[in-house]
Amino acid sequence: MSLLAARLPTGASLRALGCLARPTHPPAARPTHPTAARPTHPPAAACQAVRTYSEGEKNPANIAGYHPGKVDKFALRATRKVKKGEEYPQEVSYDTMTAARDKLRVMVVTGIVVVAGLGAVWFIKKGKAERDHGDTLSKRNLARKEQWDAEKKAAETEAAAK
Repeated sequence: MSLLAARLPTGASLRALGCLARPTHPPAARPTHPTAARPTHPPAAACQAVRTYSEGEKNPANIAGYHPGKVDKFALRATRKVKKGEEYPQEVSYDTMTAARDKLRVMVVTGIVVVAGLGAVWFIKKGKAERDHGDTLSKRNLARKEQWDAEKKAAETEAAAK
């Protein structure tokens, strides 16, 4: 089972939450007419654990526009959805906001990859330069241990002198 499949709720767990309607009558007695009585659904509060919208965000199918906050305004400016010098709109379409967030996410990840690559190259060059000068990690550790041993002996002789 894949990791994604393990995270997805199953029909049984959704039914346990009351988010999937279960017929209230046996299958043989089910009405066949489309306008006949249908099983009742649980209240919306019972299904909130299954929703995927962030807190305070409404269902995008039911809203006319999205009101951007500070981070969203930054995303709009960084992805050039709003030009420099223009006012931010009070309401932005959900698709525009999603596209801006996705593009900003890609820009941030690309920046992190570039910085990590430059850091790796810098550490490789630094390690090679230290190797050429004869400075190795083993020599540093031995020198540090000798210094700690000398400090420990000095502390012991002071304690013995008192």
